[in-house]
Amino acid sequence: MFLLLLAWALVTESKITSFIISAMGSVLVATYSYCLQAWPIVILNIAWLIITIYNLGRIFNEED
Repeated sequence: MFLLLLAWALVTESKITSFIISAMGSVLVATYSYCLQAWPIVILNIAWLIITIYNLGRIFNEED
């Protein structure tokens, strides 16, 4: 389901939607990795989340 939503967001070329879906995916994978105690994957996904939030902030600041 997640991959279908991501593909839909990329096809419609909506940056905001694709970044929001990317952030949700990052949180889900980081949470699952935390449950498995796979710390390198948790760190990688937290970095992914930070980059996604930064990019969302840049998009919202450009629209003002």
